[in-house]
Amino acid sequence: MSNPKQPRWLQKTTQEQQETHQSMAQALHYFEQFPLQTFSSAVDGIHIAYRKITSRLTSQQPSPIDPPTGTPTDTPTDTPTDTPTDTPTDTLLILLGFGEGMNKYCELVQSLAARRPALTIYIYDHRGQGFSDRESVVQEPLLAHITDWQSYILDAEQFVRTIIHPTSTTQRLHLFTHSTGGMIGTHVLARNPTWFSSATLHAPLFKLILNVPLFDHVPLLEYVAKAMCACGFALSTSEFQAPQQPNPKYDPNGLKLCRDYERAQFWHKQRVHTVHPTWAPGNVPCIPVSPSFGWFNQVIQGCKQLDQVASRVTLKQCVILQAEQDVLVSNKEHGRIARLMPHCQLLRLKGQGCHEQHWAGSAAAKKTVLDILVHQIQMKKIVGATQFPYTTSVEVGKGKEGKGGGWFVTLSWSVVAMVRRVVVMFLWWLRRCCGCSKEARAKKE
Repeated sequence: MSNPKQPRWLQKTTQEQQETHQSMAQALHYFEQFPLQTFSSAVDGIHIAYRKITSRLTSQQPSPIDPPTGTPTDTPTDTPTDTPTDTPTDTLLILLGFGEGMNKYCELVQSLAARRPALTIYIYDHRGQGFSDRESVVQEPLLAHITDWQSYILDAEQFVRTIIHPTSTTQRLHLFTHSTGGMIGTHVLARNPTWFSSATLHAPLFKLILNVPLFDHVPLLEYVAKAMCACGFALSTSEFQAPQQPNPKYDPNGLKLCRDYERAQFWHKQRVHTVHPTWAPGNVPCIPVSPSFGWFNQVIQGCKQLDQVASRVTLKQCVILQAEQDVLVSNKEHGRIARLMPHCQLLRLKGQGCHEQHWAGSAAAKKTVLDILVHQIQMKKIVGATQFPYTTSVEVGKGKEGKGGGWFVTLSWSVVAMVRRVVVMFLWWLRRCCGCSKEARAKKE
């Protein structure tokens, strides 16, 4: 007997909604007390923003996320699992996903600090997003674009080599990644096999599907991105126009990436109103809203290169966490890449899992992600999914697609979605061409 379909959003009372907002505001305040710092990228000299979080810098003991109110939607109180010591033993590097800012991880950081008081955490904004600078070719701050995907990798390696290693007194360095950060982190692990003691890759971007299951089988997205770049549209978006200012009102009808409406709404407001400190003119949001064809092309090339490097990820304490219903990245590709890694374990979070369940999933999902991460930091071997009731082991190389259904229904749905996207892109291109022609005629007259 199948389980009844769960609602799109977690159900909360008015009081629970208010408590969620208060908890997030408190976590953000805790996070922002650690100074925002920058370093210059050796690739092109742009400034990359980061924070170093250590509970020893504040007299305020970090409180856990969402104190319990007796309902299933609340995150349970985190109980410290180790004893604070004067000498730290572990350092954690967090690599974000695309379109995120480091402030979005304030609750995860606060909860980790509560459970591992001696843990030192480093987190930075990738180039082109958050408080970090955009590349010199980008004239529109709301556009997400990179010239070469390897710049992501080189920035991460420089950060570890010049920021973490010289200042760290800890014995072990751990890695936690999400989405695009998973692609970056896998390359870093392969190139530097002795740097990390453990790696936890949450919903890593090994292949984009963008809620079109056909992309999991046919590389149409790669072909389109390459063609657009070859035609000179590398710095254009799929709408062939400059990205528009994001709507201050949160749209709940977008891709199903999370399940907590209050958290999604809170961070949408932060995304809109948090202004980049150096971009002129001012009043520019920190988070870009539209990826360019060039961004898609470069990230896809970075993902394709994983085939050649995954076998060099020899870390024994390596886990991939995937969501059961991820509509953004390919679960099938998780299994294929995990099979290339000698010691990687693949775990799937059961239930109505989502791409961003580490911060806006159900209480059980968030707690499971946190428990597994702490388990990794403690260097405890994961012997099976029975340790974490909300997970199930996946046979390596046998990962399932994020969207179920028969092959005919999936193929039909994918073709319709693809045709719609192609038609929309063609109409925008035609409109742009007509506009250019009218401007040319006006100049001649």
